[in-house]
Amino acid sequence: MAAQPINVLVIDDEESVCNFFRRLLDRQGCRTMTAVSENEALRALEGMPFQVAMVDLKLPDTDGLTLLKHIKRKQPNCEVIIMTGFSTIQTAVRAMQMGAYQYVEKPFDDIKQIQWLIQEAAASASKDKGKDEEEWCQIAKSQGFLVGNTPSMRQLASLAYRLASKDISILIQGETGTGKEVLARFIHGTSHRAEQMFIPINCGALSDNLLESELFGHERGSFTGAGNMRRGIFELANNGTLFLDEVGEASLAIQVKLLRVLETGEFMRLGGEKIVHSDVRVISASNVDLEQAMLGRDFREDLFFRLNVVKLDIPPLRARKEDIPMLAEHFVRQLNPKLILAPEINELLCAYDWPGNIRELANTMRQAVALCDGSRILPKHFTGKLTVSRPRPVSVRHVSGQYPPPPDAVGEPSTLEKFWEYYGKPEVLEKLNGGELTQLLHSLRGLEESLCSVMRKKGIALPGCDSLKESEAASIKKTLAQHRWNITETARALGIARNTLHRKIKKYNLHN
Repeated sequence: MAAQPINVLVIDDEESVCNFFRRLLDRQGCRTMTAVSENEALRALEGMPFQVAMVDLKLPDTDGLTLLKHIKRKQPNCEVIIMTGFSTIQTAVRAMQMGAYQYVEKPFDDIKQIQWLIQEAAASASKDKGKDEEEWCQIAKSQGFLVGNTPSMRQLASLAYRLASKDISILIQGETGTGKEVLARFIHGTSHRAEQMFIPINCGALSDNLLESELFGHERGSFTGAGNMRRGIFELANNGTLFLDEVGEASLAIQVKLLRVLETGEFMRLGGEKIVHSDVRVISASNVDLEQAMLGRDFREDLFFRLNVVKLDIPPLRARKEDIPMLAEHFVRQLNPKLILAPEINELLCAYDWPGNIRELANTMRQAVALCDGSRILPKHFTGKLTVSRPRPVSVRHVSGQYPPPPDAVGEPSTLEKFWEYYGKPEVLEKLNGGELTQLLHSLRGLEESLCSVMRKKGIALPGCDSLKESEAASIKKTLAQHRWNITETARALGIARNTLHRKIKKYNLHN
């Protein structure tokens, strides 16, 4: 039996575009209908079913996003391909998040690619989407990209997969430890550059001179110790992908040079005079809000718009609780396939907030596996960590008569006085283990929040609030003291790069 022809609806206010698609698709055996306005498009949708709709993003009487909603409401299985110019790529990506299959840029340079895309979209329209596994699932699994079942993560992976074929810069934002580099590797691995190099570099881990040399290379004798010419990663990653992690930590001087190479594809090695050309796709990542950094003039606006052609936001682990058991089991299998998690562990894992996200979960499971001396991982192998997920009311255990019993009534003054008097003694705190000390600290922070909230409701003036600058300085100094002025540990605890911490120490004139 001959294959049924593909029904394609072309919506564009330019007659020349409609005629182009009619001639192109008719030769392919497709049934093509065109519309130049919203009314014509709606009449066409009422008249016959379509497998594919080619929709211009800008029309005189409507826009592509509105038409996308109409099409998906009237014919849910019809795949929509958005036609756009470069200046509206971000809107086209938003259309993909709303259900569009893909987008193509005008003018149409690769006719065969458009034909292939329409065939792929038509094939997708005929699939049973409720049963078919997404195309990207096996690729993600092979690359160690653990997507899970949370809708936001699956939508993110699907969008990243469809954007991989586009040679555009992508900015990945997310908290520390959410897997920004893993997502970048997935995009590279599903792009046409997959056979070329993927090179990551952490912009916050190197000084300006070292970062410049790493990015652009240097000539022999360009600085003390430069005994030989060295190619930088922009040169090494030619035709591949460069991943700029923590790009917000790059100095303004480095940002200027990054902007130039992104605009022109040209740069010079440090100390060199010869222009070097490079074709590199740049994926960048940041755990700080670059828009806020831009407003604070810590990040160049022109570079931000170059990097942020498309932005992908990775949700924190606490926003994808249903994936935590799967991730935990995966890390255990990697470390010791013979171990299993006790049933009660999953509840504890899901109750914890994971401020360090997937990286913290992986490290926690590594510690539990190391401490486990049997065949089953139990709560005791987590050293009390999973009991302190979020601020909770103060509760004191009565152990061997060493601790006073909990107060009979929370509001009883004498009981509170006894509590503070007892636990204000350093020798008492010394007796508590790490988990109990951490729980007490979280409880006190939770109590402070509750006190402030009640005082505000009652109109009671809070003690003098510091300015944002003073609060940040005090917080940094306190964290430095907690970590005995260890810069690496303090930066990790604050969730910032070491370079940023050094700048803030200098900015606030902090001393040990």
